[in-house]
Amino acid sequence: MSADPSMVASIFFGLFESAEIRFVRRYVASDLDCLELGSGIGLVSRAIAETLQPGRLLVCVEPRADLLVCAKENIRSVAQGLRCRYISALVDRMERSDAGFPILADWINARMSGVGGANVRTVTLRELAKEFPGRFQVVCDIEGAEESFLEEACSDVLGRVARMIIELHETDTASVDDLIERSVKLGFGLVDRYGSVCAFVRL
Repeated sequence: MSADPSMVASIFFGLFESAEIRFVRRYVASDLDCLELGSGIGLVSRAIAETLQPGRLLVCVEPRADLLVCAKENIRSVAQGLRCRYISALVDRMERSDAGFPILADWINARMSGVGGANVRTVTLRELAKEFPGRFQVVCDIEGAEESFLEEACSDVLGRVARMIIELHETDTASVDDLIERSVKLGFGLVDRYGSVCAFVRL
């Protein structure tokens, strides 16, 4: 896996995913299990692991297995006492076995595609929620795929989500403001926003 030098610099100087990390430290509840969608190399995952109390469950989901290995390494030293599970899969609205996902040098902005790339396993939010017996929280940066679960069909699952920190992305069918409005209709209150990074709590 290679990275652009400017990206390496932004990671080194703490600029990469800085809004998400700041929101994690401010809004992730230490006493709730956490589902992270789009773990990447694990910088946000590490902040989550540092925030959660011992005994809590952290489930990291990332379609690229090579990035998930990096995430696991980044979390390992701070995850003592946590229960961690790593799932290599792509979040999708449909229950299907796999989908095309580009394996690009620009791993930051990769999105699901219908063709090309590698076939990766897909999971729905409903499937992932089975990891959690009660209420849980979600941290999410999945490049537009969040639209797949910010819909009425997932309201029963989202009803167990106490908090969400989510980087929203404009899609072909919804703007960032549309997705915020959907979240509010699903029973969440917007408590903070920095650009497209939003923190929600269940009302």
